[in-house]
Amino acid sequence: MEKKQYPESIYAILAYKEFEDTFNYDHAVDWAIDMLQYGYESEHLLMLSGIVKPTDRFECMYYLEAAIEELGLKAASGEVAVIAYVWTSLVEIVNCKDVHLNLDIIFRVANYDNILYDFSLLYWAWSELREMGAQYYINLDIKIEDMEGLTITTAKEFVEKYRAEIEALLPQ
Repeated sequence: MEKKQYPESIYAILAYKEFEDTFNYDHAVDWAIDMLQYGYESEHLLMLSGIVKPTDRFECMYYLEAAIEELGLKAASGEVAVIAYVWTSLVEIVNCKDVHLNLDIIFRVANYDNILYDFSLLYWAWSELREMGAQYYINLDIKIEDMEGLTITTAKEFVEKYRAEIEALLPQ
């Protein structure tokens, strides 16, 4: 049996409930369109894909929740939701795409008490190296020209460590 394919956008969607207050529902419409392009179809997915952006949270929420249920998907929670929410940005960093921009996206979700804290340290270090030429968050010998490589290496290790948990969110 061939493994089902899903768009990268699915991970943030499965974590949206944990970030409901800050979630941009325009992403839900984009995800619905992505899912249709991947060959999935359901009544509520079609309705969601047709909502005009910018979206209204209350207009989208019903269709998003119903589409998730119709497709047999389950919402992520806890640490797995935190990782899923930024999974696409982590994979982009691993693939050396827009490293600083994607680190900024992860930083907005990271805080001192969650699993993404190391990415906060990288963000602060890189920012201070840019602004002041020095930083005190990570290895004091690190230079600004090393930050992109260090960020990529950290993301690769993180993605490998949590890949199984993230992939387990998707039905096979």
